[in-house]
Amino acid sequence: MENKVDPRHKKRLKIVQELYALEFAKQPNLSSKTISIIKSEKELNTLVKKYAPKFPIEKINA
Repeated sequence: MENKVDPRHKKRLKIVQELYALEFAKQPNLSSKTISIIKSEKELNTLVKKYAPKFPIEKINA
């Protein structure tokens, strides 16, 4: 039986793997979506602070 995984899940998984690889690889091979996430880090942190005030950025595991 074929495993039908949501394609969005596969894309999210790939992005998280690329972001994790940034910590270890000198020149990781990044997709354009991952690059846009990195460029949006300040905006994303602002949104987390606004919508999840009980979870300060400083205490969220990198």
